Amino acid sequence: MNPDPGSISRWLHCLKAGDKSATEVLWNRFYPKLVRIANKKLVQNPDPAVGGEDIAQSSLRNVCQGVLDGRYPQLDNRDDFWKLLFVSMANRVCSHFRKCGSQKRNALLRDPSEAIDVELMSQLNSQEAQTE
Repeated sequence: MNPDPGSISRWLHCLKAGDKSATEVLWNRFYPKLVRIANKKLVQNPDPAVGGEDIAQSSLRNVCQGVLDGRYPQLDNRDDFWKLLFVSMANRVCSHFRKCGSQKRNALLRDPSEAIDVELMSQLNSQEAQTE
């Protein structure tokens, strides 16, 4: 099948039928927009090692793989595909922020003595002793 290059619906049907070459067309059409939106969501990114490109790439790869695997049988048009990509990207951004937050908490829980400024604690203790 040689679909019209402008028809996302036809390329989605090709992808559903197992044509992996459809991924390239969908990638070229949606990747730049997905990267722009992901970058906007990551403005206050605590881990610059992960950027909008990473989020967009992961989202597109997983959604296209899901279509190939038959996980989205109701997916028939550009709007549905975009909504699925957007939700996937938004979920990945949220997961990234959660992961960054949990890494900070885990660092505190691993060795609490590192999180406590011993010198400051001794100063506070000596000030409390002087006021008693």
